[in-house]
Amino acid sequence: SLVRRLSGVRRVGHAGTLDPSATGVLVVCLGQATRLIEYMMETTKVYRAEVRLGITTDTLDATGKPLCQADPSN
Repeated sequence: SLVRRLSGVRRVGHAGTLDPSATGVLVVCLGQATRLIEYMMETTKVYRAEVRLGITTDTLDATGKPLCQADPSN
């Protein structure tokens, strides 16, 4: 509704949502361009990830505080 109000365009749509811990681009289409969303969702997506091995956190995910670190080559 924010984009709708700022743009003054009635038809506004987005091509998916981002995960809370993800960074990236949220595609927003206005007016007749909203018809393109279904085709955009069928295109190939590219994901880039950063992995850190050997670290244990208090939440068992990337958002937690590190508890210990080990050599991942073992």
